[in-house]
Amino acid sequence: MNKNVVLVMSIYVLVSFYATIRYNVFGNVSLRDFPLYITNKILIFSSIILLLILNINPKKYKNTILPHLINVSFMIHILLSLLILNPYYFDSFFTEKESFTLLAGLGLLSGFIAYGIYVKVNKVQKHKHILSQIFLFFVALHLFFLGYKNWITPQNWYGYLPPISLINFLLILLIFYFKNKRMLNK
Repeated sequence: MNKNVVLVMSIYVLVSFYATIRYNVFGNVSLRDFPLYITNKILIFSSIILLLILNINPKKYKNTILPHLINVSFMIHILLSLLILNPYYFDSFFTEKESFTLLAGLGLLSGFIAYGIYVKVNKVQKHKHILSQIFLFFVALHLFFLGYKNWITPQNWYGYLPPISLINFLLILLIFYFKNKRMLNK
């Protein structure tokens, strides 16, 4: 079996295990929410890990299945998020009148901007590094605005396992580090 397929499958299995343990075993998320809510978390967590791997060793993974899987996972994440974007799944994103809170609006806007930049980054060569940095910045903003309130209360973490949004935020910082380290070494 292809090493890249084994790598990708291993990441998806480990992330699936983490998400299931955190949300379904220790958390209060029902198994009926696995197909959309938990799968959405698995997809985005896995794609951020794959993006980190791609940025640690771009020459090795640039022409593999990884960039394509990352792109597809990002698209599915956006579609699933829009499908389940309601107070049942994300009550903290909504006011009493069921409009978005300021932080939720900023988080969603930064996520849409990030994806728009990501699409552009994959189509251009000129200014690719700068666009990549802007993409990472908006992904970090997206994660921060939507998740930081949960990050600062470890006593409320399901099973004391860190939220996936916090882990993804830290992974984005690592990606930022590796991208800049590579550019400084050129």
